[in-house]
Amino acid sequence: MAQPEVQRIRYAVVGDSYSCGEGASPKESWPALMTQHLNAQGLHVDLVSNPSVTGWTTKDAIDRELPKFVNSNPNFGTLLIGVNDWVQGIDETTFRNRFSYLLDQMLAVLPNKKHLLVVTIPDFGVTPTGPKYSRGRNIHEGIMQFNQIVIEEAHKRGLKITGHLCSVTYAEAADLGIDNLEHGFLAATDFVADKQPDVCPGQARGQQTIAALDENGEPFKALVRKLVDKHVALTSTLTVFETFTRGRPLPPGLDVLTPQLKDSFMRAYERAQQNQQSVYATLFAKDMRMERAFARAGGTLIAGTDPTGAGGVVPGYADERQIELLVEAGFTPVEAIRIGTLGANRTANASGVQFKLTFVGRLHRRKERTPMSLGRGHAPWRE
Repeated sequence: MAQPEVQRIRYAVVGDSYSCGEGASPKESWPALMTQHLNAQGLHVDLVSNPSVTGWTTKDAIDRELPKFVNSNPNFGTLLIGVNDWVQGIDETTFRNRFSYLLDQMLAVLPNKKHLLVVTIPDFGVTPTGPKYSRGRNIHEGIMQFNQIVIEEAHKRGLKITGHLCSVTYAEAADLGIDNLEHGFLAATDFVADKQPDVCPGQARGQQTIAALDENGEPFKALVRKLVDKHVALTSTLTVFETFTRGRPLPPGLDVLTPQLKDSFMRAYERAQQNQQSVYATLFAKDMRMERAFARAGGTLIAGTDPTGAGGVVPGYADERQIELLVEAGFTPVEAIRIGTLGANRTANASGVQFKLTFVGRLHRRKERTPMSLGRGHAPWRE
């Protein structure tokens, strides 16, 4: 019997020093590391083009990188560009025009516009040498303004902005226009008293403040109101945090893991069960209550799984477990199913992704892609 043909992902990059791995080797650049990680997860990804160069602007990307992107025939791409435009004093209108052109031409090449990952510009001002490039300007404010353009132009093209945050608070991300926040409230650093702009205080520090937070107090209620008013969805990943929490049962589906992965997870799970000082003893139940409060206030809560942590969160099995945990959190079974299915469906459909939901014993979700007929190549660029 013939083996099914493996669908390979041809990944091409447009970027600058952030994407080429300045200060490290090309193999240590984030596109290369992401490719390695995705292959390790069982996908088949080839990094076919990464012509990113330190110091290049959107104009350089149009002139020198875009032709290579087109010729590499990718079906997945990433775009991270703009920091050098700001450093070199390019005005916002020019940056917007060039960035928009890059977006349009990259989307025209890809068979599915959902296969373009747009990354916002990191704030280099927090690095030791960053301030010397400011030329007397406020780096944080300048990068935030350029990122506002990145988000606005992505939204115009039906792209969604999501994030697992730390250096940027939930409130700041909501003001910028983010569409979804990952991991409930357990990645929020809004309540760290001495947090500096664009500096991550660390996951442990952020979660300690959540553990100590008065969930009935005005600071939390104000954040919930902002997220609701800005139409920011929240992804619940309770299945991830359950594996870190003492006294919780083993996650379902471990038998599908290879023996090595299962043994690795079991060692981590046993350590969690023996950790009597773990903050998750407080955090897990508290995040359940905070997510419920967010939904009750009119927020869009959706459910997802995440293969992070110790590796015991198995897709499919974890989706079903997530719905069970939502019921434990105080949602009715119907509400929990709606969050785990219709909530995600509505959020995805707003960006053009279609899902069909069927119930056959277990809960299944099947993604259907609508092929897009788009021309190849790119039109001449003119200022």
